[in-house]
Parts: sequence; C-alpha cells; structure tokens
Amino acid sequence: MDGHELKQTTFDLLGFSEDFCTRCNVMGFAVPDDIFLLEPRELVSREGFTYEWLVELVTFLQERQLLHLLQPIPGKSSG
Repeated sequence: MDGHELKQTTFDLLGFSEDFCTRCNVMGFAVPDDIFLLEPRELVSREGFTYEWLVELVTFLQERQLLHLLQPIPGKSSG
C-alpha cells in the first residue's frame, strides 16, 4: 500500500487497535489524511488526544517509512 492509498483507508482496515480507532472517532478522524492535514498544535488540542494514541500512530508510520506524512504542510504553519 502506498502513501496515497494509506491516507484514505479507514483505521480499522489498517490494523490499528480498538482504543486507537475509538479515539479517532472521538476526535473526528475517519482516515489518516484527516490527521495529516492538521497542524501539530491542532492535533494535540483535540478532545480525546493522548500521547499513547500518538505513539501508536508514529510507530505505525515509522514501520512503513511514512513518518514524513505527519510533518506540517509547508506554508501552512503559522509559526
């Protein structure tokens, strides 16, 4: 699965834990691209966010050499 396909695949189909998927629902995320389009400060301020959730996401992306997808979009950051 390439990065583009992964961005639009639901978390349960990607093999994330039940807790991760539940937290995604609470935060309003249906697919990874919903997360990737946010600035980091927007992500950590979401109700339902935990660092354990973030660790699962980062680990998943690192294992697939896709961690760069979590980086802020160039030109979007406000400082």
